[in-house]
Amino acid sequence: MKGTKLYQICCEGSRKSFNGIAKFHSKKVYLDTPTPDQIESFVDSCCNSKFPHNLYDLKREGLIVKILELEIS
Repeated sequence: MKGTKLYQICCEGSRKSFNGIAKFHSKKVYLDTPTPDQIESFVDSCCNSKFPHNLYDLKREGLIVKILELEIS
């Protein structure tokens, strides 16, 4: 397992309800690079939560999406 690479999705952007920037990392980590569908699902959860008008939601405009590469040590 040591040296195994894992991938995590990260979204960073402006909050919808407050001034300021927020960054969210996916709880799930992936053995392979996340698919476009997995990425879009995570972005949706960051920008359009299940509960309407969630104070933690991010704006889609200017959203930065990164795939982080992690290594088990």
